[in-house]
Amino acid sequence: MEPHDLSLEKGGEYVVLQKCDVNWFRARNKYGEEGYIPSNYVTERKSGNLVHFVWYSKQVNRNKAEELLRKEDKEGAFIVRDSSTSGAYTVSLYAKTSAGDGGAVIKHYHIKETKESPLQFYLAEKHLFCSIPDLIEYHKHNAAGLVARLRCPVGKQDKAAQSTAGFSYGET
Repeated sequence: MEPHDLSLEKGGEYVVLQKCDVNWFRARNKYGEEGYIPSNYVTERKSGNLVHFVWYSKQVNRNKAEELLRKEDKEGAFIVRDSSTSGAYTVSLYAKTSAGDGGAVIKHYHIKETKESPLQFYLAEKHLFCSIPDLIEYHKHNAAGLVARLRCPVGKQDKAAQSTAGFSYGET
C-alpha cells in the first residue's frame, strides 16, 4: 500500500471525489481521510438519491448557490441543487468571462427529463443520460452547450451528510 492510498473497510462507505482513471478513484472515508482506492473493489450505491454525491446540495437556493460559487472563484465550479420548480434539479455553473477583464458569469441550467419511457435526463437535447450522475460525469469532460465544463464541485453545506457516500466496499 502506498502512502497516498486509502485503506478500505468491508461495508465502509466512501465519498468519491474524483474518478482519476478506470482503475483508481480519489475518495474520502468517514473519518475525513482522503486517498486513492481501486475502482474494482467498490460498487456504486443503487439509489436515485443524489445526497450521496459531493456535488449535490439539497438546501441551497439560487442566491446561496451564486454566493458559494463566487466565493470558490474557480472556472467550472458547480453545484447541483433542488430547483425552485418542485421535483426538478438545477446545475449552477461559474465561468470566467472571455473578455479577459477578470469578470465571471454564473449560469443556471435546469436538468430536463424526457417525456417518453425510458426516462432520460439532459441539459442539451442532443445528449441524453439514464441518470443525473451520468449527465454530470459527461459534462465534466464536455461543455456541450454549457459556458464551461463541470470542473470543480462546490462542497456540501451539510457536513453531516457529507460522510455518506456513493460507493462502498464489499457490497454488491
